[in-house]
Parts: sequence; C-alpha cells; structure tokens
Amino acid sequence: MRKFILFLGVLLFSMTVGAQTYKLSDKDQKLLSQAAVDKVERFQTNCRYIADVNLSNTQKQNAIRTAMTDFMKGSKIVTTSLSGAKQKPKLVKTYLQRLAYNLPDVYAFIDITWTDCHVASDFTKHPDKPNTYIGIVKVIQYFNAMTKEMKWKGDITEREIKIEAELTEIFANNTTRRQWSVKLGDVEGKAVQ
Repeated sequence: MRKFILFLGVLLFSMTVGAQTYKLSDKDQKLLSQAAVDKVERFQTNCRYIADVNLSNTQKQNAIRTAMTDFMKGSKIVTTSLSGAKQKPKLVKTYLQRLAYNLPDVYAFIDITWTDCHVASDFTKHPDKPNTYIGIVKVIQYFNAMTKEMKWKGDITEREIKIEAELTEIFANNTTRRQWSVKLGDVEGKAVQ
C-alpha cells in the first residue's frame, strides 16, 4: 500500500510539473524587455561607431569584434539600399565590415541614429531550450551621409531583431538574483520611406 501511495504521489507531482505553463511574471517580462532593448541599442551604437569615417582600421576591427559578442553564431542581416530595395541576407559580421571599410570610400560623412526601440511582442518560451525565451525588438534607424561629391543621402529603416534570452539565477550574499543573458539573432530591415 505504501508503494502505491508513493507511486500515486510521484505521478501527481509529475503531472502537475508537466502541466505548468512557462508564462513570465510581469517583473521578469519587464527585466527581460529592458535587457533586450539595451542590447539592441548597444548594437545601434556600435553601428554608428563603426561607420565613423574618422576611425582607424584598428579601432574599427576592435569595435566589430565587440559587436559580434552580442550575436548568436551565424546571425544574418537583411538591409535595404538607399532606394528602399531589400538586399540579400548576409552575415552580421560581413555587414559590419562593409559598414567599416566600404562605405568610407563613398561617403565623407556618415551618421546613424535611431528611435522608438521597443519590444514588439511578449517573450515566449523557446521550444527547444530550457530557461530560454525568444522575442523581437523593433527599432527605427536613420542613415544620413554626405557623399564625397557633397550630396546628402539618407534612408529610414525599420529593423526587427530576433532576441534569445536565457534566464539564470545567481546566489550571492544569501539572496538569489535573476539575470538575463541576451543574444541578438537575425536582423530584418525594411524601408520606411
């Protein structure tokens, strides 16, 4: 009889654990949203820095290396041309290298700014990875540049950046702190104007 009761208890416990949903608390959702927005804004800041035509190649190489630590391996980006046409997907590293080394041959000045960086939808549980959530952050990017012939060029692009975030708990000083490790994934850009 004891074995039956123990078996029944284990069965009920496993059914309860298996039936739980993985909905984030409001506090966790808020912390994750802030961490994701911060990471996307850091990427935008890195793009702006890398595009600076006055930086040395060493500074640009270091900035590209730093920017790539925020991305998942193999992440791609789809950009638009100044005419609004979508380009073929390319690795983020390739995009950053082009931004660093090819554009200064065409432009005397480049400025990249952004606005309205926000989480586009609630984060949901990753289907294959425990303690991992996925979502999308959107940002509006403004590209303004002056050609070497002194003509202004610019475009406005809406970027959607896939986010993957892993929740970890750190125990220190007799307290447990929850922390998000956020990585950026593929980036999709589409012309706004």
